[in-house]
Amino acid sequence: MQDNPYFLIKDKVKFIKSLEDAVDEQQSRQASPEKQVSSRDAFSRLYHKTDKSEKYGLIKRLASQAENMSLSYQNHRLPSLKKKQCVFKEPRETIDQFIDNKRRIFMQKMMIDIKQEQTGNLEEMLKNEREALRARKLDLHKDQQLVTDFINNVKVSAD
Repeated sequence: MQDNPYFLIKDKVKFIKSLEDAVDEQQSRQASPEKQVSSRDAFSRLYHKTDKSEKYGLIKRLASQAENMSLSYQNHRLPSLKKKQCVFKEPRETIDQFIDNKRRIFMQKMMIDIKQEQTGNLEEMLKNEREALRARKLDLHKDQQLVTDFINNVKVSAD
């Protein structure tokens, strides 16, 4: 039975090993000259009737350019797979890192809420103190008025 080629291996070590094996296999295909010669012979039999033919020479040049572009792309692509780097563009955070980040965010929000509550309490206390100061000031003015009235009455009754 043939393995499903679309099945992804869940074990990281086995997955990386399979990628390395695929890269090694591609490199061995490119390195074997007898396979390249046989494919080039078949290519030349299909596209070249004569070397002097202008039409088939154009096809030959276009095909060689396409082959060179393909090889350069593969050579550029293969070393990055060989390095055992993560396939993802940016590293994923682990569950522990995720939990730590969420815990830090929660603690910061909790501290902000506590500080806002304390600020509200202090503002309310300040408002109450100002009202009490105004009430004492009014009492002081009333007492001052009573004392001045008393002194005036004493002076009037003494005269």
